[in-house]
Amino acid sequence: MFGTFGYEMDPKDLSEEEKEKVKEQIEEFKNYRELIAEGDFYRIKSPFESNDTVWMMVSKDKKEALVGYYRKSVEVNEGFKRVRLTGLNENLDYTVNKKNKGTLNKVGGDELMNVGLFIGEANTEHRDMQGDYYTELYYLKAE
Repeated sequence: MFGTFGYEMDPKDLSEEEKEKVKEQIEEFKNYRELIAEGDFYRIKSPFESNDTVWMMVSKDKKEALVGYYRKSVEVNEGFKRVRLTGLNENLDYTVNKKNKGTLNKVGGDELMNVGLFIGEANTEHRDMQGDYYTELYYLKAE
């Protein structure tokens, strides 16, 4: 999602279900295309220094952001995670949307940068985080 987007395959080899999935992925990328191409990129957590990786794109006007969270391996009795974001406007409130979960809440830019974005906030979400190579995608929009 962060960078160029494309497929290296022969689309004739795809099933109808796979073709529909590819169409969905292309449409999703189009929703964020301008933000990804024109926004400021932040590497909040490096994959070389941590089990977690967090990348973030923020629009030039600081009214939109895309946050990607990636975990390599599950840790035993892993607690809740909080990621301090950067590059937002501390005076704006952001609606936080999580891919496949919908709107989570409305949070101030100052809170997102100083307290952080909670990963797996509720007990049910935390259970969803089981397993290696877990990812989450958040879209933030200022109101």
